[in-house]
Amino acid sequence: MKGRAKRIFQAVKHRASFYLNMFFFNIFKLFPLKKQTIIFESEGDYCDNAFALFSYLRTKKNLDKYKAVWAVVDTSDKCYQKYIHTSVMDKNMYRLNIKASYYLATSKFFIYDHNNLYSKLRKRKKQQMIYLSHGRGFKASKGVDYSKIKTPFDVMFTTGQIGTEGLSYFWKCDKKMVKELGYPRNDRFFSDLNHVKNKIINEYQLHPFNHIFLWMPTFRKTNNQDISEDYLNNETGLPLFNGVADIDLFNSFLAENKICVLLKVHHLQSDLPIWKKSYSNIRMIKDEELKRMDIQLYEFVGICDALITDYSSIAFDYMLLDRPIIFTVDDYEAYKKSRGFYPENAIDYMVGYHIENIDALKKSFTEICNGQDIYRKDRAKIMPLFFTYTDGYASERILNYLNID
Repeated sequence: MKGRAKRIFQAVKHRASFYLNMFFFNIFKLFPLKKQTIIFESEGDYCDNAFALFSYLRTKKNLDKYKAVWAVVDTSDKCYQKYIHTSVMDKNMYRLNIKASYYLATSKFFIYDHNNLYSKLRKRKKQQMIYLSHGRGFKASKGVDYSKIKTPFDVMFTTGQIGTEGLSYFWKCDKKMVKELGYPRNDRFFSDLNHVKNKIINEYQLHPFNHIFLWMPTFRKTNNQDISEDYLNNETGLPLFNGVADIDLFNSFLAENKICVLLKVHHLQSDLPIWKKSYSNIRMIKDEELKRMDIQLYEFVGICDALITDYSSIAFDYMLLDRPIIFTVDDYEAYKKSRGFYPENAIDYMVGYHIENIDALKKSFTEICNGQDIYRKDRAKIMPLFFTYTDGYASERILNYLNID
């Protein structure tokens, strides 16, 4: 009974806080609009497309002109203090948050990857909502009705035709709302990543290995049963591998061939019991480790020799590196029934190895380690569908489009 009463109290408190924030937001809308203030947001503070665009602004010294405000989960992290003209606000609008209400009411730009903090607020006419997104894979969805959000984005950015079709389908919005200027995070592929590679090699003791493969499977299974996709019911939360024995045998194969697999699973999956064990040739990469080393995910992605993935947007982005891609598709039909694909013939756009068992995975590894890249020409043919630009200047194009000097 006490627990129920506590939950009711918390629910009432959160709702009251939200309405108080709305009240302050509407008061602050009477203040002058700060044309040089930009709010940034990303899932996982200070990362992904929003941080890449912020970093470009900082590198070009435009933060001398602009004030950046990061909407974050962890306001105790003081990393923002190393950047000039940069402040921070709590993005939780369900607790009293006057500072956020002020910035939301007075900032000219809101540039976000994940959470639209204006979705239940009405912005001012001259404010601009810019959705960079966090990628568009092959996963389908029932979609979100763009017209029912109080303040939807004004413009959304993607990389090419496939992204435009997928995102406009997901949001049920006009394709004119989507601009194919690229993702700022992909610009990192075109920079010198040797310093990142050296950090990773030292941190994870990769000196003995001849090849580094990155495995980034799409989100499937977690200990959180509310959001776990339970059709994949095995110990690992991975396709192909059902349990410890499969992982052990595969690790032996990797050891024989001096290959290291860097496994970057969704942060909600990394707490599964099987990953408490350590493996000689498999390294579990966690977000907090990359953050500690001051490495962005796409800098890390850019140092790897090949990618193993499935239905995630990382497969799109990795094509820019022109390196082999391995798709695990053993659960393709099950995933199609559980979540669905967009486009429906998604497998036709997965240019690379289509792997349905561990033996086939080993064979693909062997070919790649022997210098073979049998899908290079096919990637080149399909590339224009995914990328309007392949030059590493997405950040510059986006800022020019937004008239941010």
